[in-house]
Amino acid sequence: MLLNYHKSAQLNKIIYNDMVTERDKINDFCCRVFKYLQAFYYN
Repeated sequence: MLLNYHKSAQLNKIIYNDMVTERDKINDFCCRVFKYLQAFYYN
């Protein structure tokens, strides 16, 4: 029982880390697009 709990906790951690990196990639992309648009509009 405890072993199963530990395994699922590890799995959740892995899934969570994947989600965080995906979110960071999306944020990074949005940031770059926004900066590009700003540069485009203000020059």
